[in-house]
Amino acid sequence: KAEVKNLSVSGTICTSGDYVGGIVGMNNNGAVSNCTSVGSISGNNVGGVVGKNYGSVSSCAADCSVSGTDSVGGIAGVNTVNGTVNSCTSTGSVSGKKWIGGVVGQNYRGNVNNCTSSCSATGSKEYTGGVVGQNNGGVVSSCVSTGSVGGNEQVGGVVGKNSFSGSVSSCISIGSVSGNISVGGIVGENDNNNSVVSNCGWLWPEYIGEG
Repeated sequence: KAEVKNLSVSGTICTSGDYVGGIVGMNNNGAVSNCTSVGSISGNNVGGVVGKNYGSVSSCAADCSVSGTDSVGGIAGVNTVNGTVNSCTSTGSVSGKKWIGGVVGQNYRGNVNNCTSSCSATGSKEYTGGVVGQNNGGVVSSCVSTGSVGGNEQVGGVVGKNSFSGSVSSCISIGSVSGNISVGGIVGENDNNNSVVSNCGWLWPEYIGEG
């Protein structure tokens, strides 16, 4: 199994191509651990650490300005098919059109656990979340978002849209959330295909520090 670990990088990556990451473009069943990325990254399917993840990303940190068109994440642009993003921290900003998340832009049947984002997340179309833009049949658990989240449709403090038997549990959002259609402190839109949101909380900034 290929491994990338204990690596720190800084700089600028600017491309119009797909699968762009501060550390790895595509992690195909490999392991990325204890890595740090600092800088500015842009592309499509783009993340502060990994562009697209089929493997594991753990104990990584990104302090990046990450921007692109679709699937933009502070740690991973796309986390898919049993991929895991665990115990990662993202700071900075993420922005794009759709599937925009402070940690993962699009979580498709993957797992995002014990992650923290203080990123400002901004999307101009659908699926913007403080942690995950869209959780599509995956698991998001024990995550925290403290950044501001703003978008158009399906905007959530933790997840923009939770769909296709997705699970969001034990997560907290502390930050402003704004949008136009389907906007929520935890999840912007939870579809009716057995998707579950449980044991989560949102603390609106106005009430922070009040007894």
